[in-house]
Amino acid sequence: MNVGSIVRCRNRDWVLLPSDDPEVHRPRPLTGGTDDVVSVHRRLANLIGSDLPEERPRPAAFPPPAAEDVTDAAGASAHDGTDRERPAGAGLGGARRGRARTAAVRE
Repeated sequence: MNVGSIVRCRNRDWVLLPSDDPEVHRPRPLTGGTDDVVSVHRRLANLIGSDLPEERPRPAAFPPPAAEDVTDAAGASAHDGTDRERPAGAGLGGARRGRARTAAVRE
């Protein structure tokens, strides 16, 4: 596994960071910060991996997206994963666009 690889270990997904020691993996949780980086000794992980397979880093696998998952930017910004609609102007930069329109009307 190379630096930057996404791996599965301890029932979580991690990204491998560089390590000064070739015998040590330095994974960081995908949803974590630099304070969450751990060290996993390769030989120890392989030794206990037969009894505790979740301790052995392995390549992560993600399912490919389905056709219904694909959308354009307008569709992505109009729907946030819930069944509610966003108000007009909501989304990336929506507040700024709303102020710009208001300023333009006042002039």
